[in-house]
Amino acid sequence: MPMFTKISNKELFWGGLYALISTFALPTLLEHFSLSDSSINCILFVSNFLFMCLALHGFLRKNLKNAAKKWAQTLLWFILGLALYFLSTGVLQYLVNALFPSFSNLNDGHVNAQLDAAPVLATVSVAFLAPVAEELLYRGLLFRGLYSSSCAAAWCVSAGLFSLSHVLGYLGLYGPEHALIAFVLYLPAGTCLNLAYRKSGNIITPMLMHIAINITGLVLMR
Repeated sequence: MPMFTKISNKELFWGGLYALISTFALPTLLEHFSLSDSSINCILFVSNFLFMCLALHGFLRKNLKNAAKKWAQTLLWFILGLALYFLSTGVLQYLVNALFPSFSNLNDGHVNAQLDAAPVLATVSVAFLAPVAEELLYRGLLFRGLYSSSCAAAWCVSAGLFSLSHVLGYLGLYGPEHALIAFVLYLPAGTCLNLAYRKSGNIITPMLMHIAINITGLVLMR
């Protein structure tokens, strides 16, 4: 099994600190300015990308070198991870459509609204900035940070919080049943991204997977 690239305590601290600020303080701060929802989201996408890359620049650089050296392994798990994701998500989506035909994913509608308001910036944000920042957070800080202490916690916490982050903003709009469905629908993505990271040993693999998943989603939305 490939070994993970080491992440330093300093990177864990600064990355974790920014993640808390970005989740709990920055959105509230931006709401005090006369900005549209699409502008706020774009600012969050850009700031998350820049600060996560800055906080974890050493970790990211080492992973890029590792991916270049072991490109065949990276490519293999990129392909296998994507195949497993599309298969598991397709089956789950089919079951949801069959059992809960009235269900709609509010996050998809939110992304569509951003694309209508600022198509270029929203496309770049969703297709590239968000995948890189989210992988550094959920696979780098959480999965990698927790794995040395508890393999089970690494898998559960990273995949669970990844799913929750795509549902949290809509909890007041979903009923309890639909909120749970939305949460479950994102679990295959978090789990398959974790798997690709664990098997390949470098975070570039789930980053490329995440980019491919989001680009596919954008194409299907339009």
